[in-house]
Amino acid sequence: MSNTTLNKDNLSYNQLLLLSLGFFIISKIIFGLEFGIAKDFLHNKKGIIDILTSVADCRFYVQIALAGYETEFIQNASIHWPFMPFFPILIKLFSLNGLLKPNIVAWVINQIFVFLIFILLPKYLRLIKFNDKNIIFALCMLTVSPASIYFNSGLSEPTFLLLMLLGFMALELDEIWWAVLIGAFISSTRIVGAGFVVPLFYYQYKKHGFRLILILQCLLAISGLLIYMVYMQIHTGWFWSFIWVEHQIKDWARPGLSFSNGFWHEILRVISTSHNYDKFAFFFCTFFVTYFLVKAKFYKEALYNLTILLPVFISGHFWNTCRFGYSILPFYLGLVIMFGNKSELIQKFILCIMLINSFAAILYWISGSYYFW
Repeated sequence: MSNTTLNKDNLSYNQLLLLSLGFFIISKIIFGLEFGIAKDFLHNKKGIIDILTSVADCRFYVQIALAGYETEFIQNASIHWPFMPFFPILIKLFSLNGLLKPNIVAWVINQIFVFLIFILLPKYLRLIKFNDKNIIFALCMLTVSPASIYFNSGLSEPTFLLLMLLGFMALELDEIWWAVLIGAFISSTRIVGAGFVVPLFYYQYKKHGFRLILILQCLLAISGLLIYMVYMQIHTGWFWSFIWVEHQIKDWARPGLSFSNGFWHEILRVISTSHNYDKFAFFFCTFFVTYFLVKAKFYKEALYNLTILLPVFISGHFWNTCRFGYSILPFYLGLVIMFGNKSELIQKFILCIMLINSFAAILYWISGSYYFW
């Protein structure tokens, strides 16, 4: 752990709690202002909740919650296979199986989870010995996050981030079986959530060496994904249907990597066919964030950052890297390490850049473009 983050804490836990609540409220005010300006600029007359929960990915979660998964491949109907079941289960449960409006329920669930993220983030940063200045900067970044549109939508990003935060808190507290249980839920929220097994294995191996129980813990930590694979085998005839379908769907297929024309040709193809915004997000989050995490000796967080982002590259397209890279814990931790102890001027500049990115994503979302989702 980097000694540059260490400092005497002056804020009590109750003060941090009030601070977190204040930042959460401010984040909603800022998002409301951004959203209102963008909505008026684009002359969009739809209701706010409809806009926030009506893009394709949001609809897929609701469809899964109400009707389950397609059991055979149908072009543009089996598109929801890669969407893992935990978030749809929450929607189904809290909407009383569709009795309440499921898109509104999905949005409410996310707001509750975002509130919990604001409350728990300072506690986590205290556990890893960050000072008050670092904690306040982290809350500021979360308040104007470039991922704010996802945190205020009907997507699974808040669920994923909250579980990730709880998982790493469990590791810091040495609550291994809690970490294993949380890992199971993470792996049933997003496919790359199964990558939590990597920091879990690293932590346990570093502390205790190799033990047979470690194999059991790792298997249980990815049990959400394993159960879904069994479900796919039973209902579609193939364990990996949810991966295979991403190569088949028109318009947004992820073709995977093919080196038949040479290694560098394929690398250049992936780069040249991706949007500049996604390319920047990929290289910044994969290399810069990981570098600073490693430099500060946050090895397990760096490993998890790579297990989330490298599959994006392996998929053959950088599409959605801004969504995947900016809505995960290592991104905020890495930025705190980079800028948490810099001058207020530098920190304000970084926050302004994030705010501009947030507004750009909101504009694209309201315009109906699939670019950011």
